[in-house]
Amino acid sequence: MIVDIIVMMGYATLATRIAGWIKSPQQMKLLNRIFGGLFMLVGALLATARKV
Repeated sequence: MIVDIIVMMGYATLATRIAGWIKSPQQMKLLNRIFGGLFMLVGALLATARKV
């Protein structure tokens, strides 16, 4: 429960900091590409991970 609260506070803090940065469509497109690439990377890592 404590870990969940800490993680959610981190997400909220990050969102607050990023909100002022993504005012223009070009910045939003860049941010979408960055996070899209990160999601693909994590998906590839999960696909190649072995069960222990």
